[in-house]
Amino acid sequence: MIAHVPIRAGKDDLIRVSEANPGWKVELDAHGTLHLTPPAGGRTGRRNWDLSDLLNTWAIEHDFARFDSSTGFELPDRSVVQPDAAFVRGVDWRGLTEKQQEDFVPLAPAVAVELVSKTDRPSELREKLLRMRALGTGYAVLVDPYRREVWTDGERPPGFLTDFTTLFDV
Repeated sequence: MIAHVPIRAGKDDLIRVSEANPGWKVELDAHGTLHLTPPAGGRTGRRNWDLSDLLNTWAIEHDFARFDSSTGFELPDRSVVQPDAAFVRGVDWRGLTEKQQEDFVPLAPAVAVELVSKTDRPSELREKLLRMRALGTGYAVLVDPYRREVWTDGERPPGFLTDFTTLFDV
């Protein structure tokens, strides 16, 4: 279940709402609508942890900066999204100023992964990933442990042979 708050919001509003609602994931779309997602349940929390473990070593070995679900990415359309896991090429991350690294990351992730939780609508997450792809994300992955499906779009980075089906039985 995601709450859509159809107001004309900006980054300052997103930060204010996030601070007032700890634990909730708050995103901003290009039209100024805030999207709030409640905290995850236990199984999703465990899957998120396992997802990070699954991706961490590959990212380090291939010089990608890695980010968890609490990281906001400001895309070229001024939306701010928080994929469950994301990578940015190391060279791109190191090219940002310290201030840019402290704020929402002003880059589309090279890789974005969404993990469906009990309260999510997979179709909405797929639409989000497709928007991210249209705005520069190179590879998108949607892992749905409830339907036991993995959907991908884009060009997988060389050597990125991650078996996301291991998250199904967590």
